[in-house]
Amino acid sequence: MKNIIVAIVIVCILCTFTASALRVEIKTSSVVLPNKEFNITIKVNGSLPTVVGVALNVPKEFTLVNCTTPYKVSENSVSLAIINDTSVECTFKAPSSEGTFTIGGRWIDMLNGGEGKLEASISVGEVTTTQITTTTATLTTTIAVTKSPTATTKQTPGFEFVTAVLPLSLIALRRWFR
Repeated sequence: MKNIIVAIVIVCILCTFTASALRVEIKTSSVVLPNKEFNITIKVNGSLPTVVGVALNVPKEFTLVNCTTPYKVSENSVSLAIINDTSVECTFKAPSSEGTFTIGGRWIDMLNGGEGKLEASISVGEVTTTQITTTTATLTTTIAVTKSPTATTKQTPGFEFVTAVLPLSLIALRRWFR
């Protein structure tokens, strides 16, 4: 009976070390034209399966057109559910007024308990020929990276590991007790 308990404890310990921390980042153009549509991409870097909730606070001047994942809009907040996906794209329409705006928010890893902040700065304005030649490097993307804290992350077993180790452990235990 002691051997069964020891085997179960070992399997449980092995299962707790299989999950990895996620990294979530937001990417978008740093300059957009007034009244034009542009995309914001949210990337999830980590091993599948993933269940990540994202809440973006969008300035009231911007209009959400569509997202590639289920979403819900409440006033200036857009809530997204990223399930077993590594990238989500949302299309927004820029305001008619020029200026620099910040899109920020939070993400939470529903499986492992990690969380972090997201932030991107977007300038809305007319781009002239001289601006294109002087700001080509800044027109690419703005990236804000957050990492979930590894010390406080509650780890859960990976499905692949459990489905492989559990049957093998049961077979080994059965043969051991014969």
